[in-house]
Amino acid sequence: SAATLTQAGVRQLFVIGGDGSQKGAGDILALLAAEEHACAVINIPKTIDNDLPVMDKTFGFDTAVCEAKKAIESAYVEATCNANCIGMVKLLGKESGFVTLNAVMASRVVDLCIVPEMNVDMGKVLAYCQDVMQRQGHAVIVITDGCGESLRRCGNGPEEEEDV
Repeated sequence: SAATLTQAGVRQLFVIGGDGSQKGAGDILALLAAEEHACAVINIPKTIDNDLPVMDKTFGFDTAVCEAKKAIESAYVEATCNANCIGMVKLLGKESGFVTLNAVMASRVVDLCIVPEMNVDMGKVLAYCQDVMQRQGHAVIVITDGCGESLRRCGNGPEEEEDV
């Protein structure tokens, strides 16, 4: 709390984290100003989602994309080595598909990518998947774990708060 920082005589506070940590740092700064305690609050962006305003790239994003690409490539190997197989990968991203989209573009083997920013018609998705399976005999599908909400918005997903 600001009172603890004031009592300890802290003059610099480094906050490393994502949007929640950055918001908390702003709140602490406001409380320190209210107590008239001079303390520099330095924000260091660190989030795999790369979704902080004004930031080109955050710590953790490249690593997340590289690891996601490895998972996608593994799903591709499994899908192509088995008859009529779908390799499906679910990646992190509650409200943002940045990691998913960048990993999909880097891998170049994905047949279908679904991110939370999309409105998805499951009928079209299923028809497309059927077409891909008939043409290739395999498919690679990548979905961001936050897509459940967008599927519910479109009336395609489960009504309950459950994994999609």
